[in-house]
Amino acid sequence: MKTILSADRPFYACIATLAVVMFLVAWLQLPHHDNLEYDTWDESYEADITNYYWMDIPLKHGVWTYTIDYHTEHDLYTRVYPMNQNVDNAWVMYGIGDSRLPHFTNTRTFTIYVIDDAVPTGVEVRGEVDGGRHAGDAPAHISFTYRPRITLIYMLYKPFLILLLLIVFRRFIRYVRDGVSPEEQRARFSLLLIVIFVSTPLFVYGTLRGHDTSFHMMRIQTIADGLRSGIFPVKLQSGWFNHYGYPNGVFYPDALLYIPAVLRLLNLPIWLCFNAYILLTNTIATAVSYHCFRKISEDCTIGAVGSILYSASAWFLTDTYMRGAVGETTAMAFLPFVILGFFELMKAHHKDAILYLVCGYTGLLQSHILMPVMAAIFSVIVCVICVKTLLTGGRLRTLMTAAGYALLINLGVLVPFVDYYMRGIKGAGASTDWLQEKGVSLAQMLMMEPENRIGRTFLVRFDWIAGEMPHTAGVTVLLLLAAAVYVLVVSKDQDSSEKHAIRVLAISGVFSVWLSSDLFPYAWLEKHMPVVYKVFANNIQFPVRYHTTTIALLVAAGVCVMAYLKKRSDGEKRLAFIIAAFAVLLTIYQGGYLMSGWINTSDTWKPYMAKDMTEIDYDEYPIFSLPGSEITDVDVSSAVTSSDDMILEDIRRKGFTFDIRLQNKSDSEQYVQLPVWNYYGYRTDAADDGIGISDGEHRRVRISVPAGYAGEVRVRWSEPVYWRMSEIVSVVSAILFLYLYVARGKRRFLFIGQKTV
Repeated sequence: MKTILSADRPFYACIATLAVVMFLVAWLQLPHHDNLEYDTWDESYEADITNYYWMDIPLKHGVWTYTIDYHTEHDLYTRVYPMNQNVDNAWVMYGIGDSRLPHFTNTRTFTIYVIDDAVPTGVEVRGEVDGGRHAGDAPAHISFTYRPRITLIYMLYKPFLILLLLIVFRRFIRYVRDGVSPEEQRARFSLLLIVIFVSTPLFVYGTLRGHDTSFHMMRIQTIADGLRSGIFPVKLQSGWFNHYGYPNGVFYPDALLYIPAVLRLLNLPIWLCFNAYILLTNTIATAVSYHCFRKISEDCTIGAVGSILYSASAWFLTDTYMRGAVGETTAMAFLPFVILGFFELMKAHHKDAILYLVCGYTGLLQSHILMPVMAAIFSVIVCVICVKTLLTGGRLRTLMTAAGYALLINLGVLVPFVDYYMRGIKGAGASTDWLQEKGVSLAQMLMMEPENRIGRTFLVRFDWIAGEMPHTAGVTVLLLLAAAVYVLVVSKDQDSSEKHAIRVLAISGVFSVWLSSDLFPYAWLEKHMPVVYKVFANNIQFPVRYHTTTIALLVAAGVCVMAYLKKRSDGEKRLAFIIAAFAVLLTIYQGGYLMSGWINTSDTWKPYMAKDMTEIDYDEYPIFSLPGSEITDVDVSSAVTSSDDMILEDIRRKGFTFDIRLQNKSDSEQYVQLPVWNYYGYRTDAADDGIGISDGEHRRVRISVPAGYAGEVRVRWSEPVYWRMSEIVSVVSAILFLYLYVARGKRRFLFIGQKTV
């Protein structure tokens, strides 16, 4: 290590020098501008039947915050645009398109970035109601505030990104050169090509707008807002539904999302943070799949082939770009660890299984709450098939040890989830008719060039297959299944551990295909085996989700087939090469076709900050809402009192903390109802004075105030003590796990019921 650092010392010194020079140059060139304010009586103000305008606002190069104050009983819409260019011209400025100004607030702030030195800018506020506007809807005041620090960051992020890429490339080249053979060097270099290929849609200036893109951008934004407020981890997130709160951090694990959230804290555009996260998941998926398939096959070339078949599979790309379901693709990146863990478990020396099973299930649990359920289903299937082997050689103890470590390390995720789940806050299930209808047909699985229109969703059928998103897991995986069947049926070689592994993977893969298809009897299962139905179906929501396990299992089966054939006769070695070459070409063709179609047909989206969720249809994302709450509650953005005798003298809010000065002038108990939903965790520091917290109308937070009370009350949401304790246990367990693996020697663990080794 010291030799490597010494050899690279001149390179890193040059990078550091360039970074300092770039910072000084940007700091010296940083422009300084005055803030701008406008009212409705300014000369630049105009109005017509439906719209209000401010014209020729002289914005100059830099980042500005646009704030609009308004008072209206009806929703308005606003946009900021360069007057001498088309509004979508990104080379002039990043303005904002039509953004909603909800009637239940009176101030909105947006961020824009002006690229040219001077851009005459227009501001439009639109209030359309039956072809006209209501009196009194006009905005009262707008302002543009120059942000020099954010401007400096924006000037530096591209040069610094180039320096970072140079460092990564330098380290990657050294990683390639450290390969023990030319074959391994080629395999390692192919990883870079794989990452570049699967990340092709990220090279547009902006991000492709998938089904859930805005949802995940909002997750990044709200995590960043929580960190800025000093909250960690951010379990209950503000910003959703007019700041009523949403427990995304409880039901949608987000460990890796803290990385783009930190980038957002640096005020980088949200689309760039989102793209960086996709690039990260693509890199993790490529690296993890290569490592796992290389270990399974004991061949670096086959490992590289397996990596591209997995990372560039049609469903992985569809999930990433068209669906925008980055939570699922993040979990997919860690799924090969679970498969490798079971491979190691079946070996005579199976201590490595602990490491891979813990890493795999931890990656799943920290990414998407449904993926561990799916992985557990197939883990049970494998254990049942291999029960004789599992019960010998201490393998069951190894499996239980891995399960114990995984449970302890992820206790900080599981405890809040189970707590809220037991309190009746549950995700959206799926009806039997829905599952039966949305199953994938065989025709869709076999499609080579499926429909790739980004704007259409699998949730609504348009002329059946003709208008749906791609539902294929990739034709390649079916080719690999055929190769597995060939080895199992046609090969006359006696049974071996390799063929047994192929058999287990193929059976599991076929079952996964069946689960995702419209041929699986979901209706029968619900009627005769309702408990099993809830596990396999109700919580999964969409049968097509089983494509994730299909890809992992059948690619692993294909890797085993190629490794098996490569060890046989020359003819079978050639067959292994033909299978690998054809599978790679087919994967590249289908993946390239899909990505090209999405790039050509999708909107390129360049939001600076995530849209407020009040701008999205209310029925779209309130999956984890409180039973009895109403989504229309978000129209009420202020505190409500029980009577005129309950006086609110002052109320200040920061996140989910309310500081209230109030007075109850009546001789009976009164209440104040706050504009937040009463998710468990709200408490007050004035409980000893008789102040109580309970459910109000539609499960909003209600503060009970005793007769004659006058004073200040603080109401805040914070994690229950046992949540925090579970998080501490998780951190300590993770440190202990790393210590037992690294400090005490590789592959040496403390087993359940065994002394330290």
